[in-house]
Order: sequence, then structure tokens, then C-alpha cells
Amino acid sequence: MNILKRFANELTIILVTMFAVYALFYKISISKVFTQKQQEIKESIYEVNRVIKLKKFWDRKDLSKKINSLKSVVNSKKVLIFKKRSKSIQAKYKNLTPKELNSILKIVVRNPFQIKNLNIKRESKESYSMELLCRW
Repeated sequence: MNILKRFANELTIILVTMFAVYALFYKISISKVFTQKQQEIKESIYEVNRVIKLKKFWDRKDLSKKINSLKSVVNSKKVLIFKKRSKSIQAKYKNLTPKELNSILKIVVRNPFQIKNLNIKRESKESYSMELLCRW
């Protein structure tokens, strides 16, 4: 018992030091978790804002005019099917030249369409057929 009484102050200092070291490591680990969570929240906010912007973009009124340009970009004899529903379009073309095919694809790619089906077949050296199903 005499030994414990003699080294009581030293034991107290060791315990306090161990507690301080433990608190330091805990603080460091919590700060890393906090910055990680903060980054996740920033990314989530960015994604939500992006979805809101895309939703506004998809709800534009002039989008239907751009859809009608898919029909008028080529000769009406080359359009087999052109069905426009509320928020989707189905189109089938035949005997397209490479220039006409590129112009149709530019319209599709430059606008906020979700391409469900795009099938392009080469019929001859300078002739293509195309099947397209899009939503917005």
C-alpha cells in the first residue's frame, strides 16, 4: 500500500495523459468523419440541383417543336413511322443518306431526350435505315 501512496500523483498523471491521448485520437477520427459526411451532403445537394435543372429543361414548351423537326429534316417518303405521344416519340426511317442520318442524330443528341431504342442499319453503301424511340 505504501507504494500506491507514494506513486499516487504519478498514476494520476499517467491516467490523465492516457485519457487526453484517447480524446485526441477520438477528436481526429470524428473530424475525418465529419468532413466526409459534409462532402457527401454537398454532393447530394449538387445532384438534387442538377435534377431540378434537368426537370425544368425537360418541361420546356419549345421541345415539341424540336421533336417535329425530326420529321421535317428528311423527305416525308423516307419516314415510315412517326408517332408522337405525350412524352415519347417513335420514329422509323428508311433510305437515309449519311448527311440526313447525321442531322437526325444531332437533333437527338443536342436535346434532353432519353434514348430508349436506337437501331441503325446499313442497307447499302450510301443508304441507312434507322429506328428511334425516345422519351423526355
